[in-house]
Amino acid sequence: MQDHCAPTNQLAQGTEYEIIAISALLSKGYNVTVIDYIGGGTEGTMSYLNRLDQGHAVLDAARASTGGAINFVAADSPVGIWGYSQGGGAVASAGELHAEYAPEVNLYGVFAGAVPANLQSVINTIDGTSYNGFALMGFAGLGDSLGIDMGQYLSPEGLNIIDQVRNETCTFDAISRFGNIRDTSVWTSSGLKLKELSSQDATLSAALQENSLGQEGRHPSVPVLIASSITDDVIPHRSNRQLAASYCRAGSQVSFYAGTTPTHAGGSLGMMPAGLIFMDQVFRGMKTSYDRALVGA
Repeated sequence: MQDHCAPTNQLAQGTEYEIIAISALLSKGYNVTVIDYIGGGTEGTMSYLNRLDQGHAVLDAARASTGGAINFVAADSPVGIWGYSQGGGAVASAGELHAEYAPEVNLYGVFAGAVPANLQSVINTIDGTSYNGFALMGFAGLGDSLGIDMGQYLSPEGLNIIDQVRNETCTFDAISRFGNIRDTSVWTSSGLKLKELSSQDATLSAALQENSLGQEGRHPSVPVLIASSITDDVIPHRSNRQLAASYCRAGSQVSFYAGTTPTHAGGSLGMMPAGLIFMDQVFRGMKTSYDRALVGA
C-alpha cells in the first residue's frame, strides 16, 4: 500500500507483476491504461477494497483515456475493463456503477478475475495463513477511507503492524512479513481473531457488507466474464460463482470461467487466454464462448 507499490511506479522500475497481462493485451492491439487507485502513489492510504472508490477510479480512467488524454483514442472508442484480485473487484464495481456514474463511456465488456466479492468470506479464508497481510491491507484501506478508527480494535502490536502495512508494504512484502502468524488474535485488543472481529463487530461487519459486490440492485449492464480458479487459496471460488449467479438473476449477460491452475497467483495466468478470447468477442459484437449454464451457486 506504500506509494512505491503503485503500478505506475512499479512499471517504471520494471517490477510490476501485471506486466504479463498488460503485454498480452498490447500484443492483441489494445491501447492499455493502468491505474494506481486512490491513495496509490498519492497522499493518503490506498482505499483498498473500497467498492465505490475503486469502481469510480476505473471509470474515471476510462473517461480520461477517451476524453483527450490519449490523442489517437476517440471519445466513442469501445472500452473493455480488465482486472484480477483487487483489480477484479474494481472492474466488477465499475461494471455495476457504469450506467449511473459514467454512461458516456462506451463500455463493451468486463473481465473480472478472482473477484473479492464477499469480503467476510475472503477474510475467513486467509486469516491465519500466509496471506494475513491482505486482511490487514483491507482493514487499513477500508478503515481509513471510511473513517473507522482501527485503533479501537487493535493491540499495540496490531497497531504497529497496520502502520507498517500503510507505509512500508507491497503485495509480496505483506506475504513475507506477516504470513508466519497463525493466530491473529495477537493483533486485536479483544483477543478475537481478525475473522471473528470483522464478523462480530457491527461497524466492521457493515463496512464489509457494503463493500461486497453483487448486492441487490447492483449489476453490470454490459457483458461480463467472471473467472476464478477452483484451487484459489485466497479468494473463494464459490463466492465468484455466487456473484455470477447474482448477476444472472439480475439480468446481466454473464459468462463464467472455472480454471484449475493452482493458487491465487497461478490462477491469473491460467485464465488469461479466456479473458483475451472474451474481450475479442465482445469487441467484435459476438456471442461469448463461456456457457452461462455453468453459472450457479
